[in-house]
Amino acid sequence: MQTMAPVSKNMRLSDQESKRQKQRLRMCGIAIVNAIIHSGMMGLFAATETIPVWVALAFFGVNMLSTIGIYLFTWMGWNRILPDSGLIMLQILMHAAIELGFIFVAPNLAVLFLLALFVIFSYGVIQLSPRQFTIGWLLYGLTVGITLWFVRDRFGYPGVSGAEITLVWLYFFLALRQHTLVSAQFSHLRNQVTEKNNLLQASLAQLEELASKDHLTGSLNRRCILEKLEGELLRSSRSRGSFCFAMIDLDHFKAVNDTFGHPVGDLVLKNLALCANTSLRELDSFGRFGGEEFGVLFPDTSSEQCQVAMERLRSTVAAFDWGGSPPAWALVFRRVSPAGSQTTPPKI
Repeated sequence: MQTMAPVSKNMRLSDQESKRQKQRLRMCGIAIVNAIIHSGMMGLFAATETIPVWVALAFFGVNMLSTIGIYLFTWMGWNRILPDSGLIMLQILMHAAIELGFIFVAPNLAVLFLLALFVIFSYGVIQLSPRQFTIGWLLYGLTVGITLWFVRDRFGYPGVSGAEITLVWLYFFLALRQHTLVSAQFSHLRNQVTEKNNLLQASLAQLEELASKDHLTGSLNRRCILEKLEGELLRSSRSRGSFCFAMIDLDHFKAVNDTFGHPVGDLVLKNLALCANTSLRELDSFGRFGGEEFGVLFPDTSSEQCQVAMERLRSTVAAFDWGGSPPAWALVFRRVSPAGSQTTPPKI
């Protein structure tokens, strides 16, 4: 019998990690395309004799070596030893070193290399933290300043011919396109984060509601009603205000469950909660302690006002159409006597 070697958990990528790895490879592919376009521009400047041909070839070779190397590094999965911000920083530093190095080689194109540095660093907005971005910005600025100081005597402009001016415009045009793509991607990620935050807030609100509600009646559960009661006690002790708390218990509820079953008993509890929601004020808190026991918290209420509110609730229960419940369950609200039957509400 052939056995298979166990696969290490560290080697098995989750679906989410696989998607992220594909995204990293896609970004590396975009970097290769950008390097080809950038090298092509150097080739055009070489064609106009703005720079020597060997400079364009060297620029192409160095860029291809670095971008393809990063792609293979990611494709082999070695990038997972680094955080995403570390991989981005590695790419930024590598490309920045190339642009700064060629400022020495072709100082008459320094303004274009500086523009490329700006576009390259903008990729850090997506992954780098504010602290990393600030440190990178300071290092970038210091390094560029030192480089420009050393080439100050050879610093120049690409030229004034029609072809060279056209190439300068095209270079800026393509650089602006790259920067726009980075901004669009950043905006897309920001929208994704906003959408996920909204979903998270909605989920938290739903969980909070589920944690505070009784699953059967929809009223507040024991923990929530006790928290409100404790809060009202603290508020009352500070403001010297008054409040009331009333307990409700259904008579003969055990007999209802034993005689007609728990589904009918559940219906009684649900209808009682419905009556309470109809009768009580919005600022009052109605909750279930367990079984057939309920409690009502009346903030800023005197004992006389509480008695009026409880009488209103009792009247609502008495006037409720208990006989309108499903026929099989309506028997729970009937007292059968030899002379006939009479529908009566449960007592509270």
